[in-house]
Amino acid sequence: MSKNVSQFFLLDTWSTNFDSLAIPAKDTSVVIGGLLPMTYYKIRVIGQNSLGYSEPSKELVIKTLEEGKF
Repeated sequence: MSKNVSQFFLLDTWSTNFDSLAIPAKDTSVVIGGLLPMTYYKIRVIGQNSLGYSEPSKELVIKTLEEGKF
């Protein structure tokens, strides 16, 4: 696997409104910036190599924290 593509969506705009983030395959974690506080998102990962793309992973639904909370 040469890289993973992480896609994230606002929970209520699943259709084609999404952002993607390319992640080297050796990385085991990623920080996604620019998300809104107190907002639900769906995240999935797609692998990519010289043969093309994998099927997307199962969706993970997350909710961001209040602004300034960690």
